[in-house]
Amino acid sequence: MRQPAASLLDRTIASLYPGSFHVVMATGIVSNGFVLLGMYTVATDRLSLAADYAPLQTVSRVMVRVAFAAWLATGLGPLDSLRRPPRAA
Repeated sequence: MRQPAASLLDRTIASLYPGSFHVVMATGIVSNGFVLLGMYTVATDRLSLAADYAPLQTVSRVMVRVAFAAWLATGLGPLDSLRRPPRAA
């Protein structure tokens, strides 16, 4: 006799490692943060050029560097984890 899909799903979810959920949530939060960081950086840069306003251009230059550093750190993080041995659970 076949089990209903809901029952199969319940058993599958119950067998997952509890840490999986916080990783998924953290990934979404960080991803949204980086999308917003990039959008605000580009918007500030475009506005500073359109308005020809020196203080905003300074803020824009700083934010471009901050955004680049954040993206670089995010990109290099997985490479760093490859060189380290896995931690015991």
